[in-house]
Amino acid sequence: GYTRSGGVLVGTRHRGDTIRIDVADTGCGIPDDQREAVFEEFHRGTSPANAELDGGGLGLGLAIVRRMASALGHPVTFSSKVGRGTIFHIDVPVGIGAPADAIASVADMERPRGYGLFGTKVLLVENDVEVLQAMTFLLERWQCLVRAATSTDDALDMLGDTDWVPD
Repeated sequence: GYTRSGGVLVGTRHRGDTIRIDVADTGCGIPDDQREAVFEEFHRGTSPANAELDGGGLGLGLAIVRRMASALGHPVTFSSKVGRGTIFHIDVPVGIGAPADAIASVADMERPRGYGLFGTKVLLVENDVEVLQAMTFLLERWQCLVRAATSTDDALDMLGDTDWVPD
């Protein structure tokens, strides 16, 4: 969340065979009519006046969190009060029988998840340079082959003398 004063608190609670991870902030909160929209790419919600002084953000965080958590089968929920803040909850099953050092060594060997996009050729056209860079980085993390352009003309020029064809 966006917060000019206060902060963010991360905590865990053990509930039977589940661990709930809570991330609480003292930001501006999320109105009821924005509950699903906040998980969309590049959606920043209703930010307080002067948010540009905070450095802003690209609105990719919650979209990435939900996609990653969904891929792992961990639901993401939240409660929020406008003007007070938000608490996000992620419920994770407790692992049984795997020592921590074995888990760490497997995690080190795993490649980033590709969400079934490995090797997909993506032509990204975006006129906002910061969004272009962020989306290029994100798509590359998902194992896509990305060519980025800032306009339709640039994209056509980029493809004009090559046999590279986006998927």
